[in-house]
Amino acid sequence: MRTMVNGFYVVIDTFIRPTPQLGLPQLDIAIREINPDLVTTIGKTPFDLDVEKNVPESIRHGYAVGFPETMKRKIMEDRTGYRISMPHVEILAEIRDMPSQRFSLNSELLNQPEQSDYSGMSGGPIFWSTENEYGMIGIIYEGGTGYELAEGKSVHVFGEYAPPDVIKDWIRQIHA
Repeated sequence: MRTMVNGFYVVIDTFIRPTPQLGLPQLDIAIREINPDLVTTIGKTPFDLDVEKNVPESIRHGYAVGFPETMKRKIMEDRTGYRISMPHVEILAEIRDMPSQRFSLNSELLNQPEQSDYSGMSGGPIFWSTENEYGMIGIIYEGGTGYELAEGKSVHVFGEYAPPDVIKDWIRQIHA
C-alpha cells in the first residue's frame, strides 16, 4: 500500500475478499486492517461506523468520488523529485431503486463530460445526503460514460452496497 503523503506503508498481511450473504454473487471488494495511526499520519479522519446514519429509504441520488487513472500525472518539481497530481471526479447521479447489494447510478447529461474514462475510480466512496445528514451508501467498482454502457444514460457508476452494518460484517470477517 502506498500513500502519496509519506511514501510507503508496509502491509505484511494480505487483503481478504469478504464472503457475500447466502445466495448473493461474489463481492468485488478486497479489504484489510490497517494501523489507525496511518490514517492520522496522512491527515485523514476515518468514518465512525458506530455513529454513521442508516441510508434513508427516500434516497434517489448518489454522489460518487474517485481518482480516474487517465487524470493522474507525475509532475517533475526539480532534479531531485516529483509530485503526483491526482485530480478527482465527482459524479452526482440517480439511484433507480433502493440498493440491496450491487446497484447503479445513472444520469442523463446535457453535454458529454470532458472526462470520459473513469477507470481507476474503483474503491472510491458513494455517498448519500439529505439537507442535514450524509453517509456512505456504497463503494465504486466501475464507472463510465456512453449510451451503450448505461441503458440510454450518458453517465453511470456501478457500486457495491456498503452501509455501516455491511462494512462491520466485512470487518468481522478479517478477524474470523
